[in-house]
Amino acid sequence: MLNKLRSWLADLIRPAAAPAPAPAALPEPAKPKASKKDEDDDDDDRRDARLERRRREAEDQAKRAEDRAARAESARKAAEERSRALDLELAQARERARSAEARAKKVTDERSTKGGRGKGKGAAPQASGAAATRSVDGDAGIRELEARLAAEERRADGAERRLEEIEAKLQAEGRRSEELRTRLAQAESAKRSETTAPPARPSTPRREAMARSSLDVHFSPGDECLFAICRQIESAEATADVCVFTITDDRIAARLLDAHRRGVRVRIITDNDKAYDEGSDIHRLARAGIEVRVDQTPFHMHHKFAIFDERRMLTGSYNWTRGAARDNEENLIVSDDPRLLRAFGREFGSLWEKLAPR
Repeated sequence: MLNKLRSWLADLIRPAAAPAPAPAALPEPAKPKASKKDEDDDDDDRRDARLERRRREAEDQAKRAEDRAARAESARKAAEERSRALDLELAQARERARSAEARAKKVTDERSTKGGRGKGKGAAPQASGAAATRSVDGDAGIRELEARLAAEERRADGAERRLEEIEAKLQAEGRRSEELRTRLAQAESAKRSETTAPPARPSTPRREAMARSSLDVHFSPGDECLFAICRQIESAEATADVCVFTITDDRIAARLLDAHRRGVRVRIITDNDKAYDEGSDIHRLARAGIEVRVDQTPFHMHHKFAIFDERRMLTGSYNWTRGAARDNEENLIVSDDPRLLRAFGREFGSLWEKLAPR
């Protein structure tokens, strides 16, 4: 009995068993990383989608250009029809005017002939009532013919004005039709180039910089090249390195002097054969304080280029003379392409050191 009581008390005061630990959660399986091939496939798909979209846009643009060209051609044909109708109307109006003028002249001649016969016979001016009536009728007929002649002349003038207007519209439609044909050809060329173009290569910082560089082309005769040179000189802020065979255009020399006076460092390289030509501005620029170095060799320093602020440059066949602007067939290229700037900058530095005073 005592043992059972002890046993019951032991069970009563024994602490409850700790719950069994929960099993640890299994880690989720890692997602497989996309392979390089999958990424390339995605890039190809996106590129193909872009090309397809651009192809559809080019086709839509080409179709719209074709429609506009067709409308312009229809308008041109209609204008030609109107022009031919006006030509016919003008010819008819002129013929009617000539007929009216001939009838008026005939009536006038008849009146003068009748009057002459009466005077030659010495008859007294005794006209019967019928003769007076015929005279009045003749005067009215002449006035009517003159009025009709004036109306026909006005009509002919109006027809000529309308014909001139139609011809002007026809010329405008012709120019518009030609522009539409050109745009259509460009759209078709762009569509062909897109369908045959190789896949685009991945973009790089260098390629992006090349894409952002600008290039402008100018030609002479005319002031197009002159204005481009003057704009670059006027926009220079720190440096202007000029390497030109001959400088005789006072308009350019004035811009170089202005740049020098506002603090731009202007350096000029030229050739001795042209430095002493009549009209050369080299010595005037040197006396103003601009740095000038001259090639004294038996050969020619024949370059025509300039670099501004190491950010823009120009080059071409164009010498800085009035004759180049007024008479010659010349070219000039303005660019900020880093490759051109580096190459021409090295050439200028090499010549500047080579021609340094010894």
